[in-house]
Amino acid sequence: MERVERKTARTQITKLINNAKDKLANVNENPNEFIVIRNRIRSANENLEQANEKVKLLLKEDEFEKECQRMLEYRDQVTEILSRLQIQIDGQYTKQEDDVASISSNVTQVSYKGNTGGTNVKLPKLELRNFKGELADWTLFWEQFRTVVHENESLDAVAKFSYLEHALIGKAAATISGLTPSERSYNAAIELLKHEYGNQQRIIDSHVQKLLSLTPIKSRVDAAGLRNLYNTTSSITRNLTSLGVKAEEYGMMVKSVILNSMPYGLKIDYYKQYPSTENAVDIAEQINNLLNYLKLEVESIEIAQPPASASKSSSSTFNSNKDDKRNKNVNRNFIERKQYTAAGLLTMVNECLFCNSKDHTSEKCNEDDITLEQRKQILKKQNRCFRCTKRNHNSKACRNKVTCDRCKYRHVTSMCDPNYKMEETSNATTSLFTKGQNNNEQIYLQTAKAYVSPLSDTDRSAFVRLIIDGGSQLSHIKQDVSRQLGLKILGTRNLSVMPFGCKTRTQPKLYNKVELKLMSQYNDESFPITNEFIENNIIMKDGRFEVSLPWKSDGAVDNNYFSALSRMKNLTFKLLKNTRLIEYDKVIREFIAEEIPSDYSSKKTYYMPHHPVYREDKTTSKIRVVFDALAHAPGFASLNELLYCGENLVQDIMKILLNFRVGKIAITADIEKAFLQIRLSERDRDCHRFLWYKHPITDVNSLSPIQEYRMTRVTFGVTSSPFLLSAALKKLFTIASTDFPETTHRLATSFYVDDLVLTVNSIDDAIKLFDESKMILKGAGMNLRKWHTNDRELQFYIKENEINNSAQPCQKVLGLYWDTVYDNIFLDLSSVISFVNKIQICTKKNVMQAIGRIYDPLQISGPFTITAKILLQLIWKLKIDWDSELPSEYRSDWIKWCNDLKNLTSYGISRSVVSNVNGTFELHLFSDASNSTYGTVAYVREIFESSVRVSFLIAKARVAPLKGNDSGDLSLPRLELTAALCASRLKDYIIKNVNLKFESINLWTDSKITLHWITGDAARWKTYVYNRAVEIQKLTKDSTWRHCAGYLNPADLLTRGVSANKLFTTEYWLKGPEFLSRVDYEWSTGNDLSAQIDESVLCANIVSDSKTEILKPIFPLENYEHLEKCLRVTAYVKRAFRVKNFPLALTSDELSDAEMYWIKFTHQVAFSREIEDLKTNNIVSNTSSIWNLTPFLDEAGMIRIRSRLQESDLPLETANPIILPRKSYQWRFS
Repeated sequence: MERVERKTARTQITKLINNAKDKLANVNENPNEFIVIRNRIRSANENLEQANEKVKLLLKEDEFEKECQRMLEYRDQVTEILSRLQIQIDGQYTKQEDDVASISSNVTQVSYKGNTGGTNVKLPKLELRNFKGELADWTLFWEQFRTVVHENESLDAVAKFSYLEHALIGKAAATISGLTPSERSYNAAIELLKHEYGNQQRIIDSHVQKLLSLTPIKSRVDAAGLRNLYNTTSSITRNLTSLGVKAEEYGMMVKSVILNSMPYGLKIDYYKQYPSTENAVDIAEQINNLLNYLKLEVESIEIAQPPASASKSSSSTFNSNKDDKRNKNVNRNFIERKQYTAAGLLTMVNECLFCNSKDHTSEKCNEDDITLEQRKQILKKQNRCFRCTKRNHNSKACRNKVTCDRCKYRHVTSMCDPNYKMEETSNATTSLFTKGQNNNEQIYLQTAKAYVSPLSDTDRSAFVRLIIDGGSQLSHIKQDVSRQLGLKILGTRNLSVMPFGCKTRTQPKLYNKVELKLMSQYNDESFPITNEFIENNIIMKDGRFEVSLPWKSDGAVDNNYFSALSRMKNLTFKLLKNTRLIEYDKVIREFIAEEIPSDYSSKKTYYMPHHPVYREDKTTSKIRVVFDALAHAPGFASLNELLYCGENLVQDIMKILLNFRVGKIAITADIEKAFLQIRLSERDRDCHRFLWYKHPITDVNSLSPIQEYRMTRVTFGVTSSPFLLSAALKKLFTIASTDFPETTHRLATSFYVDDLVLTVNSIDDAIKLFDESKMILKGAGMNLRKWHTNDRELQFYIKENEINNSAQPCQKVLGLYWDTVYDNIFLDLSSVISFVNKIQICTKKNVMQAIGRIYDPLQISGPFTITAKILLQLIWKLKIDWDSELPSEYRSDWIKWCNDLKNLTSYGISRSVVSNVNGTFELHLFSDASNSTYGTVAYVREIFESSVRVSFLIAKARVAPLKGNDSGDLSLPRLELTAALCASRLKDYIIKNVNLKFESINLWTDSKITLHWITGDAARWKTYVYNRAVEIQKLTKDSTWRHCAGYLNPADLLTRGVSANKLFTTEYWLKGPEFLSRVDYEWSTGNDLSAQIDESVLCANIVSDSKTEILKPIFPLENYEHLEKCLRVTAYVKRAFRVKNFPLALTSDELSDAEMYWIKFTHQVAFSREIEDLKTNNIVSNTSSIWNLTPFLDEAGMIRIRSRLQESDLPLETANPIILPRKSYQWRFS
């Protein structure tokens, strides 16, 4: 098949070559036909080359040379005919260009005749500009091309397209790539270019960016630098004026940039010549004065400096003898290159092979849009070398001596791998770090505190700590202090810090993971004490709180005006596309903000970009405006980085949800626009500026000018705003506690940010809370709205007293749906279902995203959602990529789960677990585990008179860890113990946070081994069991552990998972096991566990000594000098008796077992009598040498010390160390 394809391609190439030869022979041929036939031959040649590559794979060794020779012949024919066609096209292009030039020339001549009385001067040939894709060059290019080519009626569309294609290079050429010469393609190309480069706003931005990127001039005698500064700024101002930008809009920025780019001395002279009274002059005249001053300065320096040629000739006089031979060679080479033929009239230009630019050679091309692979394809098509880019040889046969400027390897710079990273060792200053031995003597360091100020501005200063190093040649300053003093960066320098005695920089080290309890960052003295901050910075003023921002320091704030302006314009485009600009405008105008006068200035300003967040589930506003206080310019800190986020005063959401379930009457409300009810202090408002349109938007086609605003209230999006809101509420409740002590206490613990969620047990308490809470918040200018309750009487009362309250039967409460009619709670699964419906390819990333979208803090759907988490863990074991499609067996399980998810939308539970406040309550928690998961579930058992009601409260489930499970450390009994620990922690959380008094607390497990560990002496067990058993015993001192059968354990559903339909029909998940509903049921406490536990279970946890009483070692210890080698040999010997085929590497468990063997051997030799006494009487004789250590046998049969530390939380090895005789095997190896 491949050979047939190649044969067809060769036939087509041959026909096209013959056709091209006929057209070249025809003198009257239309020049456009040459372009068409050239493009057809190129396309056919690409097809042929692809066919050749396929055939090469099928060639035998004896056929290869012959076929390659044939391929080269076809390539030569194609190259020859393409070259002839290109020469013909270039000739026609030159002829037509001359015609265009003559047209322009004639027009100019006519005009010239009219002015001079008939003098006719021939103008030079007109050259079309090249356009590389730079926005700033578009206007000049298009004006010339439009006049000369686009509006030239003597040229057809194909010819115009050829001129256009010839004039475009680089990115601009890539814009119209793929279009064939035709009238339709020409029009399409013009539209593409206008759309890409003709946007006036983008052109203006490009000029502004070019202006901002100017390099400051260091010396006032740098004529070249000053000339470039003058030419660039003059050109930019002219371009901005031609684009319709008024001088008033860009004047101050241009003036500031020019002055900052001028040398310091030159700037002083300017201010002397044009004093501050010039501010009264028009800004356009100010810029004109500044440019004239700069021009005069540049011209004066250029006149004063000698010409470059003169200086060169004078210097060459002194070096004539030294360089005589070299100069002769240069002159000879120059003379040899002189041309005295007609060819000398042509301009020889080395055009870049990759981007067709005439500004540089192919070896120096740095066009980013052309990848290395594309460069290789270009060279390959032209039969060029990948190493030197020359013709007619490949890189293997290349003998040209070229060196890359980047990596120093043997190839031209343009063919260097862009992923190559240069070593950062060339220009670094090496500093050695020495570390001495610490001692207890007090050392007085050479430090001091002082005020420092820059030489140029002595009024600005900073109080800093100085560290004096007499042996250093460099002085260092922190970056924030440098910015605070306004110091200019004069240069950069790399600094490598190396430890003493090392030849290279130290690399980062990866340390082992440790478990630590994280301390709150607010314990640090750097943040003011919360109560002190609230007292001094949150004040009541005119019936409303006014707050100050918690600044870390008085550092400089970046005035990121242009960044905010650019993002506002981009936001406008996006809102225009989705037709939500008018809606967004209405929302942003609801903010309490004030316009900033044009003549107002502030030293400390910050502009916050903003964007919308769409909340379709909201009933009041579908759009929320969020400000971005993380925006900053390079080298400056953002507003959020300069502010403390403050202490977390927000209540625990789980605590609020649990208490929401223990009252008879539930009430919810929220503060109307909570952040906007807190006034911002006057001195901080300029750091809350933003940009938007001056007038309300009614027509998207006519937008008003952009206006600067500043927020007068606390802004959503600033890192300290949640803290300031919570702190203001805390102060409000403190103030009102004298008049309303009970209500303020309830409010202080029931607000989650601005949402109020609580319960009461009587209608009188509910009405009292409604009236007093509105009164309390009204005292701070805040309004509680959107009241909802499940009580009909309270609903009627709210309706009478709340005018605009819109009560809906189903409301969102902290992420959950609450049906106020039936008083049930449901999950909000709309976003999850919408997400899974959009999934087209099942990947690991999609599975994780879908699971992460499920918000179920109470684990109502725990038995169903755990199946997805188990599936995710199985997928994780496959170690596939994030975006790789799942294997078929996992994909089918995932699709089945997604389809089943839709059945869970109507699954809910009763909100209240209390039906009668006069009843008695019990707390029951069940725990269970499997090889894949473990979890616990809690129920509230209510007994009133002769009735019993059991209600689901909360559950917790987790997948079992992978690491421990794979190594065999986490056996099923240990996982059961982990589940019991999870139940203990959950019980402790419920008791501390739920406002319900429990008469008894019971914890249940179906594992007798777990009960044996919990109720026994924890010191007897291994470390893993010991640590968890001790914590469980501490957390459940006031509770009773009980045993239940596995089939009665509702936590079993969490460990194996069920479908949504199964969850609907499984009543004991929400109501608990049947025996909890009985009034007179007697529960077993599990006191007879010792008799019930199977002997094999005990053997798995308590080591018998009958097989370890061996008084002879497996080999003599004196044969080894090192403990490590002895233990490794022991481990290999023990492994050889156990298995035949085993891996080479020893495990840590095998080495530990080897060490335990020698410890037991030592005990049997030195303490055999003590071991017998401990087995028989649990105490040693008073004649023993270790009697005073109070020894005991652990679960492994080793003798340990019974110390006072055993009551602490320390590990077993630390609290109860192993006893060894002085002449033990460790003593030998020490």
